[in-house]
Amino acid sequence: MIWIAALFGCLLLATAEARVGESPLCHSTGECLLYDVLCGNDKYEVRHYETVKLVSTDEASYTIDITSFDGFKRLFKYITGTNEEGRDIDMTSPVIVKTNRKSCWSNSEDTISFVLPSAAQTNPPKPTDSRVYIHNMTDVTVYAMKYGGWMNFWSEKYKADKFAKMLDDLGATYDMEYRFAAVYNSPMEIRNRRNEVWFIAKGQYACPPQE
Repeated sequence: MIWIAALFGCLLLATAEARVGESPLCHSTGECLLYDVLCGNDKYEVRHYETVKLVSTDEASYTIDITSFDGFKRLFKYITGTNEEGRDIDMTSPVIVKTNRKSCWSNSEDTISFVLPSAAQTNPPKPTDSRVYIHNMTDVTVYAMKYGGWMNFWSEKYKADKFAKMLDDLGATYDMEYRFAAVYNSPMEIRNRRNEVWFIAKGQYACPPQE
């Protein structure tokens, strides 16, 4: 019975860690945040994400470009040894920015997050910078639309507005207070860039019409 319990515990751990792992989406990193597609087409997907640990920081500025840049630097210091164990932690993708900006140029506080790799999901080292914190992204269903090029204050807002109108036209219900910008590529990568807009689904999700 002890052996069975131990095996069951290992299986649960493996299942939890399986939501961060290798994928063709990981252009710049060894692992990325995994998800299940509930439905979708070439316009958008409805996805389910399981609970996963993030390392995050909050940053306020007039554009998402500045908050993302400053937040990224702070989090990068954490994964390159600025933590209580002086431990290096593998970078993952995407970098996730939670924002509630109503215009391209508005003073707002964004939350920038790295997904912790599978090896650090169970017991990540504590940050030494008081502005950096570990927390869970809870089990969630999102509407996700991808686009190429570079994520900046103009492209992020334009794509988010376009996506919101698409969802509104379908009668989809989603959290309108905030959204997420997800960036999969290193700043050094020029080609095949992947960015996404996420809205949190509320109630029964709306699948896109099949063409």
